[in-house]
Amino acid sequence: MGVHQPDNMYVQVKDLFSIPRDEPIFILRAQDQASKSTLEYYLDENADDGNDPTWMQDVQDVIDQFDDWQVRNSALVKRAD
Repeated sequence: MGVHQPDNMYVQVKDLFSIPRDEPIFILRAQDQASKSTLEYYLDENADDGNDPTWMQDVQDVIDQFDDWQVRNSALVKRAD
């Protein structure tokens, strides 16, 4: 699923996570070479906003998972298409 997919795919994801249908979403995959740095930027941008430390660690855990996947699957990591 990506920016090229029909809207009905996003509707299914929104319904699954109880996201209002008129709220835009964007999904990052570990295969995107910019995904990890994008998540790191997101974490950094939220670091000074008094966010729950547990939430911050959860985001860091996802970043670590992206990193691990990219190391194990380096041949699959590419620019977004």
